[in-house]
Amino acid sequence: MRVNATEYPKPLSWEMKSFSMPNIPRGTLGMKENLKTILEMVRNNISPSQRLIIEGSECKIDLGTACVRLRPMKLLLKTQTGWALSDEA
Repeated sequence: MRVNATEYPKPLSWEMKSFSMPNIPRGTLGMKENLKTILEMVRNNISPSQRLIIEGSECKIDLGTACVRLRPMKLLLKTQTGWALSDEA
């Protein structure tokens, strides 16, 4: 069976692949601590437009972008007003 290349599914970006490490700033504290910081920001209802300030990182992303990158891991849920922690988080 031959499949036309135009019918192939579009590959996801690296940030959206759930089997890869999330593309979030690591800084000097490392990924675990910064993941905790991001999840705490979501729990505290910080605006998704709030820029992440990670010690030792020059990354210029906001909380909403970090949440989009973490969504495939099923840690966050998109809501009408922003983001919420999933049961797994």
